[in-house]
Amino acid sequence: MAPLKGIRVLDLTNSRGELAGRMLADLGAEVLKIEPSEGVNSRRLGPFDAHDNSLFWACFGVGKSSLQLDLNSSDDRNTLTLLAKGADLLIESFAPRYASSIGIGYHRLSAINPRLIYIAITPFGQEGPKANWPATDLTLEAAGGRLAMQGDKDRPPIPVGFPQTYLQGGAQATADVLIALNEREKSGLGQFLDLSLQEVVWWTLMAAQGSPVCVGRNPPGCDDDRAMGVRSRAQYVPQVSEAKDGLVIVAVGGSPPGKKGMVTFAVDEARDHGDLEEDLDGYDWNNWVPLLRQNEISEDQLVRVMNHLRRYIKRRSKQELIDWALTNDLRLGPLNTTRDLINDRQLNAREFFIELGGVKQPGPWVKMSGTPLTITQPAPKQGQDTTPVWQESSIPVAPLPRNGNAFEGLKVADFSWVAAGPTIGKALADHGATVVKLESATRLDLSRTLAPHLQGEPGVNRSYWAYLYATSKLSMQCNLATDAGRTLGRKMCDWADVVIESFSPGTMAKMGLDYDALCGDHSDLVMLSTSMLGQTGPLREYAGYGQQASAFAGFQNITGWPDREPCGVYAPYTDVIAPKFGISALAAALYERNRSGKGQLIDLAQAECSLYLLAPIIMDEIANGVTAVRPGMDSIYACPHGSYATAGTERYIALSIETATQWRSLLRLAPLAAFADEHFDDMAERRALLDEINSALVGWTSNQDPWRLEEALVEA
Repeated sequence: MAPLKGIRVLDLTNSRGELAGRMLADLGAEVLKIEPSEGVNSRRLGPFDAHDNSLFWACFGVGKSSLQLDLNSSDDRNTLTLLAKGADLLIESFAPRYASSIGIGYHRLSAINPRLIYIAITPFGQEGPKANWPATDLTLEAAGGRLAMQGDKDRPPIPVGFPQTYLQGGAQATADVLIALNEREKSGLGQFLDLSLQEVVWWTLMAAQGSPVCVGRNPPGCDDDRAMGVRSRAQYVPQVSEAKDGLVIVAVGGSPPGKKGMVTFAVDEARDHGDLEEDLDGYDWNNWVPLLRQNEISEDQLVRVMNHLRRYIKRRSKQELIDWALTNDLRLGPLNTTRDLINDRQLNAREFFIELGGVKQPGPWVKMSGTPLTITQPAPKQGQDTTPVWQESSIPVAPLPRNGNAFEGLKVADFSWVAAGPTIGKALADHGATVVKLESATRLDLSRTLAPHLQGEPGVNRSYWAYLYATSKLSMQCNLATDAGRTLGRKMCDWADVVIESFSPGTMAKMGLDYDALCGDHSDLVMLSTSMLGQTGPLREYAGYGQQASAFAGFQNITGWPDREPCGVYAPYTDVIAPKFGISALAAALYERNRSGKGQLIDLAQAECSLYLLAPIIMDEIANGVTAVRPGMDSIYACPHGSYATAGTERYIALSIETATQWRSLLRLAPLAAFADEHFDDMAERRALLDEINSALVGWTSNQDPWRLEEALVEA
């Protein structure tokens, strides 16, 4: 049985929250899409198939029913109100307070259904100085800080190669309402959730948030020093390298202790070919990082040995390099194209792609052993359904005392490390669970070693990463390399209601701590195993960090300028996507356990679930054979669209025009008289002369104060 069977959802979102309804439907909820007479805007978003059907809607409308209601009509508002009496969840993306102004806001609906959980997705939240500001996906990526972190240093900042903010927000909304659903199990009451998309983006910055806190400045290369970039010996170490048939991303110093590193492979091959310089021989290149820190190798030697590594990689295809990395536990990821993704052997072995209504598309984003996702209903035609009859939600006679802790009393053993897994554990801990992080000083969690550090001073308890992802948790020393440590680990698993782990698949089994070993006399155990590519498939043991996973998932390849190699996304990007899916799956499993008393294993492949944030362009490849390219600043949803330099050092304004109304407002401010004819209200007409429009905008913004320009644009 699906984990959310019996949960009824009113989906009043547009593209700003469309993914939330899709994820809830995948988990078994009954999702009713409420659409205006012209249909939700998601139906008009590209790319399109050969029959001019939106692939965006074909993906994110899956599993929903569609009911047409005119919310300007009192009769239709009454219909919605009646539906709300029987709904469990309501998700909307109206402007702040709009729903209340027409009588369908939270206070009105909760009065007739106190169990209703209501989430409002807005650009900047319901309150504050920016609450009513206009916004687009791009301007929110800028407002949340991500845009400033990305792009080549000699050109303006650029966004991720496909719009991300609204999809990130939809995934976050799913996690939030499911946490609230678990809280309702305790209190009997619903609540109002205020989701700011700016804040969602802010949380994707990871440790960059901590630079102002720890050292009083922005991260290096992201402020007035942006054009200079980060100048250190690390600049000579490749991150993206050219293979025989494409590009790969590498973590050159990321091999586990005791393993042969990729630099040593390159040096050995150069020696065999007679190409190795004499002064590079005789070093332990598995330990090149400490050698460099201790100045035992020179900068010149570093440059030359890394060139040997580049040549080693260049001689091999991406597939050969994947097999090399898999066999030798190296940290490498191919910069997959959308074509690579649909032919990927790992995704196909895990049956990730499915066909619905004649449309092939991404399928289950998580594998749940007890309540697997069953996705069988294609996106509905507009208004195809009639008003359902939902039984009114029972009103609690005497609600329990409420402390807001959704997971109070839940016990969690957290074996995960760095970011993705710990973020999931953090969500449980921050909402009342007792979460014990098991770690060892003999092999520190990488998050305890990474900058920034408090006051710039390294230390085991001074990394901002460790503070960010370990809030509300307890820490227990447990060396799993020893018999005693494994015995302690088993005791903690037996104590726990939930186990979270992010080791390479198979590692927990080697220690006798896998789900099959644990659940025999612990049938209500919920275990979440998260890894880069999942617990099954030919590449299941492939290890890597978020940078490699984001390359596998296609984000690195599509982010950059069309005339250059990709600059890639900032930070290990899948590490800030996967937790939203993981929290959603885990919260749904816990909700279901409250009913069945049964636990299950959750297999969350970080690269796999992250593909949902590129789903439309992957489906464009499937339907039309169009391989996504790096768009630079361009967008299929807006024109003009990008970041434009203003007065000051490395100061930019993000500008994005999605509608004819926005274009007319821009014409009143910018020197664009040559484009004032009404036919330029059509985005296709503007796109045809984009170079000329951009040139005029660049000249206009270059001498403007950025803050005054922002104010003028907002007021327009």
